[in-house]
Amino acid sequence: MPVYHYFRSASRPDQMAFTDDPTGAKLPPEYGPWQHRRAVDADVDGWTPIVDRSAADAGIALNGYYLFESDGEPPFGEEPTRAGDFP
Repeated sequence: MPVYHYFRSASRPDQMAFTDDPTGAKLPPEYGPWQHRRAVDADVDGWTPIVDRSAADAGIALNGYYLFESDGEPPFGEEPTRAGDFP
């Protein structure tokens, strides 16, 4: 798996994103400025359980980024998730 970069919007704190670009240049400017929070290699670091990794993979492949909303900082270090992993 490639390394993804996790960003949080400074203008909308509940808006977050993953992208394969460490600069965040692919992220939608209307939600910026974007703050880089961390790089994530799901095969090494684990994946956050609040985002389906297959959805993030698809969004990044199609758009260059995947947006999601959350009230708090997503936890990492969990087992990677894929579609079909949920009961």
